Amino acid sequence: QIRGMGIRGIYDAIFDSKTTDVRLASRIWLFAEDDGAERWFEKSRSDQQLYGFEELTAPRLGQDSWAARGNVGALVLSYAFRMGNAVVVTTYSTQSQELSESAAIAAAQKAEARLRAA
Repeated sequence: QIRGMGIRGIYDAIFDSKTTDVRLASRIWLFAEDDGAERWFEKSRSDQQLYGFEELTAPRLGQDSWAARGNVGALVLSYAFRMGNAVVVTTYSTQSQELSESAAIAAAQKAEARLRAA
């Protein structure tokens, strides 16, 4: 399905805390055209609803953004945005800690700033 949208690459960065089980994962999907990114972004938004995640108010990031919180064996807090032909999803997860919404927003904003600078 994603190949039909013109996927060009998927890039992951994962950061694990040294003192807790908190993980920050950031994934970028890069498409040949903006249209493919738009379609994938909307699919990612609908997927989080399928998992029963609670939609959160997302800060304005990129050209469009969404945010959600849920539990899939671990607590998850995700922020996603689309900018041109790229879709970025930053996800905090843990099984034992309370997740910081402000830290999750800051990670997403940092990802947006890096993409704008690229």
